[in-house]
Amino acid sequence: RRAPITNYKFSSLIEETSGMWEKIKDSIKSVLFGILLFFASLGVIFFNECNAVKDTARTEEAGEISVSVSSDNVDSSNNGQLVHMNGEAQTTETLTDSTFGISQNAIKLSRDVQMYQWRESEKTKEVNGKKETTYEYEQVWSSSPISSNNFKKQGHYNPPMQYQGQTWQARNVTLGAFRLGPLVDKMSDYEDYSVSQSDLAKLPPNLSNQATLNDGEIFISTNGNSTPSSPKVGDYRVSFRVITPGPYSLIAQQNGNSFKPFMHENEKETFKIYAGTLSKEEVIGKMESEDAMLRWGLRIGSIVFMAIALIMMFNPLKEVADMVPLVGNFLEAGIVLFAIGIALFISFISIAIAWLVARPLLGILLIVVAIAAIVGLIFIARSRKSNKPADAGAAG
Repeated sequence: RRAPITNYKFSSLIEETSGMWEKIKDSIKSVLFGILLFFASLGVIFFNECNAVKDTARTEEAGEISVSVSSDNVDSSNNGQLVHMNGEAQTTETLTDSTFGISQNAIKLSRDVQMYQWRESEKTKEVNGKKETTYEYEQVWSSSPISSNNFKKQGHYNPPMQYQGQTWQARNVTLGAFRLGPLVDKMSDYEDYSVSQSDLAKLPPNLSNQATLNDGEIFISTNGNSTPSSPKVGDYRVSFRVITPGPYSLIAQQNGNSFKPFMHENEKETFKIYAGTLSKEEVIGKMESEDAMLRWGLRIGSIVFMAIALIMMFNPLKEVADMVPLVGNFLEAGIVLFAIGIALFISFISIAIAWLVARPLLGILLIVVAIAAIVGLIFIARSRKSNKPADAGAAG
């Protein structure tokens, strides 16, 4: 909804001598950090897979033992049971942002604030035995304050961020005859709230002279002479999102006329609410999708960081090879391929071990895939070596 802003950039260049001693120190740091990153990645893999096993058991049990009940009345016989329920989430409360004068009958009201600020970034590369560090400054919209106190180049000042994001939440939200209670904290299906001219007219006097309406948002010119299409450092843009009353579906433990998390034997909990009228099977499906998204995100991330860790651990070899023209580039490519292969192998083995007890066939299959991948890499490496003499003979 927001139009992209062309960022203003300024660059300065700083040169630092990079002698042999500096390279040795950098290599030692690289190896040590690589070792730490490797074991951290390995820990994340095991932690993630142990959680994956527990999450799978939780959703399977939730699907088996939960019962679908009506939200029209409170049935005390279901107290303590894991229940699935549909209904209209309602509240009579009006949420108000007194700073900007926005009021809405809503379950949640969220204010999002961004300030136009300077941001510093740096890039370092080695040129002719020297490290060249380029410091780049650009003006960007940011929802969090960027401190300019330690910027390398002076003249790029960010003022304190006067307005911050904030969320308001209704205290009493019902679903039929039930109170949602802490389930409201888990509601996240926001819709954009388009600020109108009548909303703008409610702004306090200290803001009304600085504010203009821009595509459903409030633009605040702190300088008095900037516009939404040409902002200046210190300007703000403020937008709002709401969760309004409507149909919702939940799965949780009935606790009188409210709800609380249902604790499974493996210490995992079921306590979910989703927008829309969903069957029990659809709710369980959403839980499985959420688990899978988190699980695969951590898997991919840990494999990537493990590969990076291995590359860093072999960095001294690359530094030595760089002394010979072209050799460094070939060795670097080999190290990258080796690191990816080893990271995949270790990850598959770790995942397989975690699943051997819960899903033996899946665990065995993953081990076979990991071994096959390593055998394939060894075969490719050997075939390349055996082809080199033949290529040399053909060239002669």
